[in-house]
Amino acid sequence: MLSLPRIAERHRRNVSLAGFAVLLIVCVVAMIPFRNDDNVAAIALVMLLPPLAATGAGPVAAGLAAIISGLAFNFFFTQPYHSPTIESTASIAAFVIYLVVAIGAAVMVARLREARELADRRAADATLLQALTVELIQNAEAGVTLRSALGRLTDSLGLDGVCLMTVPGPDQLVARAGDATASERLAHELLGRSDRLGGRLLPVRDPGKPAVFPIRTADTAFGVVVAEPGLPRLGLDRERFLESFTGVVALALTRARLAEERVRRRTLEQTDQLRTVLLQSVSHDLRTPLTAIKASAESLSGERLPPERRAELLAGIEQEVDRLSHLVANLLDLSRIETGSLRLDRQRLPLDDLVDDAVDAAGAAGTVQLALPEHLVVLDADETLLRQVLVNLLQNAARYAPGSDVRVEARDLNGAVEIRVVDHGPGIAESERARIFEPYNRARPGLRARGSGLGLAISRGFVAAHGGTLEVETTPGGGATFVIRLPAAREESRLGA
Repeated sequence: MLSLPRIAERHRRNVSLAGFAVLLIVCVVAMIPFRNDDNVAAIALVMLLPPLAATGAGPVAAGLAAIISGLAFNFFFTQPYHSPTIESTASIAAFVIYLVVAIGAAVMVARLREARELADRRAADATLLQALTVELIQNAEAGVTLRSALGRLTDSLGLDGVCLMTVPGPDQLVARAGDATASERLAHELLGRSDRLGGRLLPVRDPGKPAVFPIRTADTAFGVVVAEPGLPRLGLDRERFLESFTGVVALALTRARLAEERVRRRTLEQTDQLRTVLLQSVSHDLRTPLTAIKASAESLSGERLPPERRAELLAGIEQEVDRLSHLVANLLDLSRIETGSLRLDRQRLPLDDLVDDAVDAAGAAGTVQLALPEHLVVLDADETLLRQVLVNLLQNAARYAPGSDVRVEARDLNGAVEIRVVDHGPGIAESERARIFEPYNRARPGLRARGSGLGLAISRGFVAAHGGTLEVETTPGGGATFVIRLPAAREESRLGA
C-alpha cells in the first residue's frame, strides 16, 4: 500500500510527463505554418518549452524529454522536413545547438527544482521533529504520544510502515503505524537476540529490507525503531531524520524513567514518614492500656484490698484489655485493606436489619432517629464489615456531637443505595475533610477525643471493598453528614421482590 507522499509524488510525475506530451504536440502544430530557414531560431526557442514542462518528473525524465523534443525539432523544422536526415551544415548546427541547450536547460531546471523540494522537505522535517520533540518531552503519557508520532512520521516520510518496540519487560512498549507486520517481526527477533548479546543493539541498513534504528543512550538500550521504506533504499535524508527521531525518543524514555524513579523515591520517602508516624501512634496507643493494666495488676498484687476496690481494678483491666484488643483488630483490618487481602463474605442483606443491628451495637438506640425506605431494599454485602462501618459512624457522631440529634437516613437510587449518618455538632472544615479519612487522624479540629484514629480509614476501606464510596458533607444548619453509597443487590438477588 502506497503512502500519501509517494502517491502525491507519482501523481506529480505523471502530470509533468502528460504536460510535456501535450505541450510538445501544441508547439509542433502551432509552429508548422511558420517553418522556414529564417524562423528556425524562434522555433527552437518555442520548442524549449516542452522539456521544461517535464522537469517535474526529475532530471533523467527531463533529459529524455529534451532528446524527444530535439528529434521532433529535426523531424518537423529542419530540411528536409518529415525526414530524420539533415542535409545542410546549418541545420546540423541548429539541431546540435538546440539539443545541447534543451538538455542542459531541462536537467538544470529539474535539479534546481529537486534542490528546492529537498530544502522544503528538510524544513518540514525539522518542523516535524521539533513538534515531535516538544510533544514527547512534555507529555507524560509516552505510549499515547509515540503512537501518534509514528503515524505522523509514516505520512511525512512516505514509509510503508514503522514499528517502535522497547526491550521485553513488564513495561514493554509496542507502537506501530502503517503496514508494519515485517517491521514488528524483525523488532521481536532483534530484541530477543539483544538480550543474549548483553543489550547491544546495532543498526541494520539492507537495501529493500526494513531498516533498524536503535533507541539508545550512551549507557542504556531502550529498544528499536524499524521502518519499512517501500523503496529500494531508504535515502540519506530519511535515515538522518529517523536517527534524530530515535534520539528524541531515547531522551523522552529517559525522562519518563527518571520521573518514575522520582515518584517511586518520593513514595518510599512518604511511606517511611508514614511508617514512623504510625509506629509512634501505635506505640502510644499500646503503651496507654498496658500502663493501666500494669498499674492495676501491681495494685492487686500488693496489700489486701477491699472487695469494692478489687472489683474496680479488675473492671479497669478488662476495659483496657478490650481497648487493646480493639486496637489490634483495627490494625489488622487496616493492614488487610492496604495490602488488598480483604475478603468479603457477601450475602443478601436487608438494609433495615443492617441499620437496626448497627444502632443496637453502637449503644445509641434511644438517641438515633431512623428514616428508611418503606419498601424492602437488599444489599449484596458482608454484614459484619458494613455493620462495623455504621457502628463507627454512629459512635463518632456521639463522641464529637454529644447531646445533638443523630439521624440515619437511607434511600434507594435505582441500582444504588445511599445511607446518610447526620449529626448537628461542630462540623468539619473544608480543608480537613480529606484528612479525616487518613489513619491516626484522631479528632476534628479543636476537639479532643479518645480513640485510635483508625475508624474512618477502616470504614472507607470496607466501603470501597464493596464497590462503594464514603464521603463527608456539611449538614444544613451545622454539623457533619457521612454519606455511604453502595450498589444494591441485583434484581434476582432481592428478598421478597
